[in-house]
Amino acid sequence: MGKYRVGVRPSRLRPGEGQVSLKARVEFVEPLGDQTLIHCRVGDLPLVATAEASWTAKEGSEVVLGTTVDALYWFDEEGNAKYVTEGLNTA
Repeated sequence: MGKYRVGVRPSRLRPGEGQVSLKARVEFVEPLGDQTLIHCRVGDLPLVATAEASWTAKEGSEVVLGTTVDALYWFDEEGNAKYVTEGLNTA
């Protein structure tokens, strides 16, 4: 079957539990006016999530980020999209 990478758009990754959740360490928070970008790391991997404009966290704090299964994108070792699940009915 091979190795795969999974991706999710920042707009689909939010603070809180989801169908798929993970713990991340906050590197910095970027207020943009109408929303806030949360720049994090999961181990050595960089990650960006989106939150409401009023959301805050301290650098170095741990946060739970969640998304839905249909927001995941799967890529093979060559970077080709495989198993794009957006729009998948998971109910």
